[in-house]
Amino acid sequence: MIKKLRAGLDRLPDLVASPRVRESSLQVLPFWVAGALTGLVAVGYAKAFVILEQHFNTVSLESPWMLFVIPPLAFLGSWALVVMFSPEASGSGIPQLMAATTPSVDAPIVHRLLSIRAAIVKVLSSCLAVAGGGAIGREGPTLQISGAIFRAVQVRLPAFWPRVPMSSMVLAGGAAGLAAAFNTPLGGIVYVIEELSRTHIGAFRSGVLHAVLVAGIVSQVVLGPYLYLGFPRLGVWTNQELPWCALMGALAGLVGSLWSRGLFSVVRFRARLSTIRQEAGFALACGAVLSILVVLAGRGTMGSGRGVIEDLLFQTTEPAGAGLVIGRLAGSFVSFAAGGAGGVFAPALASGAALASALAPAFSTVEPRLLIVLGMVGFLTGVTRTPFTSFVLVLEMTDRHSALFPMMIAAMSAYATSHLVDHESFYERVRATILAAESPAPKGHEEARQRLKATA
Repeated sequence: MIKKLRAGLDRLPDLVASPRVRESSLQVLPFWVAGALTGLVAVGYAKAFVILEQHFNTVSLESPWMLFVIPPLAFLGSWALVVMFSPEASGSGIPQLMAATTPSVDAPIVHRLLSIRAAIVKVLSSCLAVAGGGAIGREGPTLQISGAIFRAVQVRLPAFWPRVPMSSMVLAGGAAGLAAAFNTPLGGIVYVIEELSRTHIGAFRSGVLHAVLVAGIVSQVVLGPYLYLGFPRLGVWTNQELPWCALMGALAGLVGSLWSRGLFSVVRFRARLSTIRQEAGFALACGAVLSILVVLAGRGTMGSGRGVIEDLLFQTTEPAGAGLVIGRLAGSFVSFAAGGAGGVFAPALASGAALASALAPAFSTVEPRLLIVLGMVGFLTGVTRTPFTSFVLVLEMTDRHSALFPMMIAAMSAYATSHLVDHESFYERVRATILAAESPAPKGHEEARQRLKATA
């Protein structure tokens, strides 16, 4: 045995020096570099959102009249940044990434959708919106930003470097972005398989795993190990409660699909506005509506909604009131409809949590906090039509493996009921408009404005 070990050690230098090993090692390095950059950017982006949310909350408490000034101006500025500098930065970012990973898409379109310019505008526009109380998330934008980072690394590889397929880099970027945004590495991998990829996982599995691993490690090195939503106590469920869990998932999924279908209709309405002045007026009006909602429905209307979820899971034992439910649904609706950058992942989770908490008294035999978690899974499934991603994300956020089966049941029932409203998700519809509207060489402000309308 010692002789075999020595023989193996003797062959090790030849193995390491082999062209195949060198090529495999070089191909992995771009995923490490891009994953590390994604982790750092995601952490900074998350911290910026927290600071801006807290600042606006403080300012609006000290000077309530600012509620009627800052949101309209912030929404207008967020929209203007997109229109003037990068129409591709509008909206969530996930449809743009989906469009960029479509097999038949041309390289110039991928360049426009995943440029560093678009990523910078994405950050600035969404930060300006949240600084004005916008009920938007950073998770969807993080995916587009991550895709841009991975693409930038790929195109800057020296000529001698073994070629890394662009599709593999972009898909890995999407996985790394979601993993870093939520600290959910499994969720990032599942989302790429379920939503972004139309090919077999074997074509890009190594790159995705490396990207998610490095991005997640960098994020945890900076922030420390954490759960996005902590450790909620969900109680002990029984088999007799599973039908109620399915019903909660179905209701949340139905509301989520209705919400996203309505949002797409408003986005298409905005696209039919004929002048820049009308579009600017629409953005101002969305900001004004948000101001009114905050006054009427409460301060839970503002921001990404993470604080709302934490309050419902850890702080209060009372069910959510109608004001919070309406505020979360309508607040995120008008924030996204304004036309700036911003995601719907976190707001969808908050809306599902508020809805489930309000309905909890009707499900008296089930632990309310379990229902809140199921509402989050169901609502997100209704918006994205990704049931596996939805329950894996929430599972990783809470570390409540004991509730795995109720989460799965809620996700699948939500997926079924959402098809009663629409057979396509909001992201799929927006991706279709992006691909239909993209032109090979856009020039001038008018064409940029038209592309903004298409990218929603």
